[in-house]
Amino acid sequence: MDIELAEQAIKVLSSKGVLSVLEELACGTRRHNELARAVKVDHKTLDKTLRRLQDADLVVREVHPVPLRVHYRLTAHASGVLHAVAGLATEWRTCTRSEARDRRYPGSTLRPTRTAS
Repeated sequence: MDIELAEQAIKVLSSKGVLSVLEELACGTRRHNELARAVKVDHKTLDKTLRRLQDADLVVREVHPVPLRVHYRLTAHASGVLHAVAGLATEWRTCTRSEARDRRYPGSTLRPTRTAS
């Protein structure tokens, strides 16, 4: 694994609102105001987030001159990243639940059953 690339990816993905924006754009092309309402961030933060995602080749900004409209959409690369993040989240949930169970019931592979009172 290339640690430097992993650190860059984590830095981009951990920025405020990034995953929410990617998740919203996974549903289709959106305008700036639509994104701002959907992810509930202010316009300045959204602008910064969208620029960062464009620089990372995860989002494409499309300008339509007449009437002037700007749309954002995911790149094909972003779809793969979202899939990887979803897999990581699933793995994380599985591991943390397993560790929590082990702390609650040390030495046991099974959870104790509850009996009716």
